[in-house]
Amino acid sequence: MPITTRSFDGELAPPYLVQRIINQALTGASFTQSLTPMPTSTGKVVFPLASPTGAEWLNEMQPYPLASLNDDTYTVAVAKLGTIVLLSEESVYDTAFPIADQVANLLRDTAMSKLDTDLLNGDGQGTTPRGVLGAATTVPGPSWMAGIGTAVGELGAQGATGTRVAFNPADYATENARVSPDGRPIWGPDGVAGQFGLTPVMVPSMPTGRALVYDHTRIYYIQRESEMRFLRECYAEQGAIGIRATMRAAIAAPDAAKSMRLVTLTTMQTTTAKAN
Repeated sequence: MPITTRSFDGELAPPYLVQRIINQALTGASFTQSLTPMPTSTGKVVFPLASPTGAEWLNEMQPYPLASLNDDTYTVAVAKLGTIVLLSEESVYDTAFPIADQVANLLRDTAMSKLDTDLLNGDGQGTTPRGVLGAATTVPGPSWMAGIGTAVGELGAQGATGTRVAFNPADYATENARVSPDGRPIWGPDGVAGQFGLTPVMVPSMPTGRALVYDHTRIYYIQRESEMRFLRECYAEQGAIGIRATMRAAIAAPDAAKSMRLVTLTTMQTTTAKAN
């Protein structure tokens, strides 16, 4: 059953409809959508970090050592992201108008683009959340193949498993378009990411010349309940109705050494390569 203006029935959109719209809009935040979701009802999330030590091989009758948990915590606070999108009164009052799809499309191009950009690159200043790129260990590589291979190996040495690689779409397209001198593709249908069993994630806000290899099960997209309100009077002179959308979200990588590596390309890749 399509969602139309009849579905809202009031100033405050029902929570289940809001979440459906947000989920649909999240297709415009490819990096955020690739993470492990973690809902919260509070303003911050605290992750316990325990590094227990104290186990030893023992002789018979030897006293057992006391384990130390070496407890620590990683805390992240959610940040508030908001926008107002305008729809004409004609479309809003048209009870057959697919309002959910239209609002989701508008949010995809505004709020979700901002969400993806700042959860990746945010500097943590003022009201902007701190993105994860600044916490990632850098792995330089003369080629994407070499850099990604090193990143996957380093994560494996930490007991983690690389599952995703976030690429700028232009970088990924250029790499996978490379051919040998006889015109044959260097990579197969799975591209360079598939050589390591990684799922490629196309992220327009990913800086060119860089790619983030990460274990998506260890990086969390934290979100509180979202909200939408109709603003009928504010834009009456324009013949429009505003829909104010509010999200509270953050990103968390409690143990960056075990969750991600930032590959930086040290040489410019060309569209051809020598044949083996």
